[in-house]
Amino acid sequence: MPISIETQFWFNPDLKTTRFLIPGLIAMILIVTAVITVALSFVREKEKGTMEQIYISPLSSIELIIGKTFPFVILALVNAGLIMVAGYFLFGVEMKGDYTLLFLTTILFLTASTSMGIFISVLADSQQVAFTAATFLSLLPSIILSGFIFPIDSMPVIIQIITNITPVKFFLVILRAIMLRGAGLEAFWEQIIYLLLFASILIVLASVISRKKAQAA
Repeated sequence: MPISIETQFWFNPDLKTTRFLIPGLIAMILIVTAVITVALSFVREKEKGTMEQIYISPLSSIELIIGKTFPFVILALVNAGLIMVAGYFLFGVEMKGDYTLLFLTTILFLTASTSMGIFISVLADSQQVAFTAATFLSLLPSIILSGFIFPIDSMPVIIQIITNITPVKFFLVILRAIMLRGAGLEAFWEQIIYLLLFASILIVLASVISRKKAQAA
């Protein structure tokens, strides 16, 4: 044959599953850490009765949210860094993209995740309820509907629509584009817009519900 056609894989020539799963593992740990810890943190204040004192303090809502979520965001970033280091030394998963872009998009994803935790904390009145709701809303959709294990393209159309409820689906696209392909912003700007909308909608809803509860009380 004068011409030989062969299939070549650009970004994972060895077809190693670990290179595909490590970014997903980062997203999973980040969302579980952010949602559960933030939800429990706010609900704990409600159970102790100190939330009313915080409301009447000169702190603004943004300052309160930043103060409560900042330690957990740092903890989540440390966990993500440890996973990247372990993935490099144990499985050979190299970072091919821009670290600054990865950091900024991770902060955006953590903002969306903490907004989910804040929303849950507004609805829940006890830590047990908050933990159950946070685990159910963060862990299960992230495993089943994000594309971490099951390819979204192989799902029924109605399930593909439902997958949009979890921000992990879109952060996985960003992580795999940066880490495995070394892609830039042009490859995932749509996912960034979704994460911004997701965080904005949940924070607004949490603010409205919290204000109505305060007025009813």
